[in-house]
Amino acid sequence: MLIRIIDRYSQRMSRAWTPGLFEVVVLLLFGAVTNVLSAWVFVNEGVVEVPRDPPIDDRMRAWWREHAPPGYDQEPRSALVEEGVGFRRRYLFSEGVFNEVAVRTKQAVRTKQAVLAKGGWPLLSMRCELWRSWTLAGGGMVDLPPADRAAVRIPATHLPFATETQWVLPLAPIWIGFIVNSVTHASLLWVVYLVPVALKRHVRRRRGRCAACGYPVGDSATCSECGAEVGLKKLPIS
Repeated sequence: MLIRIIDRYSQRMSRAWTPGLFEVVVLLLFGAVTNVLSAWVFVNEGVVEVPRDPPIDDRMRAWWREHAPPGYDQEPRSALVEEGVGFRRRYLFSEGVFNEVAVRTKQAVRTKQAVLAKGGWPLLSMRCELWRSWTLAGGGMVDLPPADRAAVRIPATHLPFATETQWVLPLAPIWIGFIVNSVTHASLLWVVYLVPVALKRHVRRRRGRCAACGYPVGDSATCSECGAEVGLKKLPIS
């Protein structure tokens, strides 16, 4: 049944170059899904270009005071920004002198940390907040219960391309980026679909068949099987 439906839909789509309302809805749905999936991949597996240590400003302090959960009363004292193609992660730390070197060498003893993660391509379209209070003890990091917002943590050990043991999936949309990305991904999917359709129509014309359904048309200007206009002059079969 499913194969029959797909075959009927493929025949219908091969007769037209422009999508109808149903096709537009399906393409936008697939575009939204690929947008979310790509955002998740970029947030967790994106390649950091150049980490930055921006100074703490009033905007960062105001954001911390507005979004901090209970128990995160201290204002941020240092920041770290990691970004690359398709993602941006901003870290704010309430205690200790934190920068790229301090984080990697675990110089800080204790801190409260906020991470604002965003992902998506070509625009950032999904975001989440990760709040953690942790300490470095015994040479390793001991996590206290995290406070996540608009995020889901899943194990990533079963993913063949994952470099992290755990993925964080942002769930909150950034609407401008979400709409633009969904339309962009849907357009790319439509172009990918049109390439084999165009090749199929070209081969059918060269063989003297109807480009829409593949039925032999001979010298007729209209296909006797589906009623489509042949339009272009057919080349003789060699």
